[in-house]
Amino acid sequence: MVCGLIEFDRNGAAADYVAVPARELVAKPRSISHPDTATLPLAALTAWQALVDYAAVEPGEQVPVTGSAGGVGGFAVQIAAMPGAQVSATGRAEDADYVRNLGAQAFIGSDIMLPGKASGLDVVVDTVGGAVLDGAYGVLRPGGRLVTLAAPPS
Repeated sequence: MVCGLIEFDRNGAAADYVAVPARELVAKPRSISHPDTATLPLAALTAWQALVDYAAVEPGEQVPVTGSAGGVGGFAVQIAAMPGAQVSATGRAEDADYVRNLGAQAFIGSDIMLPGKASGLDVVVDTVGGAVLDGAYGVLRPGGRLVTLAAPPS
């Protein structure tokens, strides 16, 4: 079994069956179910790009992930924790245990993005947009990085 991600504008990309070059595929991890494997190419790669390619997260940095229980957010928590970042997860209270199990050291409400709730953060990964994105600018340290996946920044 294999998985992969083909270009969205490729003819047949949304078909039930499609032929792709072998170089665009990887072996399905044996320890992961078929449905979970299906999330890897888009959600996991999106989180990887946000944290590794764009934000270049380093050990010890403070990284809140908004919408941390979502598809991309869940991977973002795990990927940020891998190099030793101090990951804070935001979202609904019922998701707190789930995101802690993914590697978040703290679970906080989305109101952290409100003025006066936090400051000096190194990286904010935003998967929510709207008011959460607007508030993210005020919690970053000078030179901090904001990566938003929900909408272009204002």
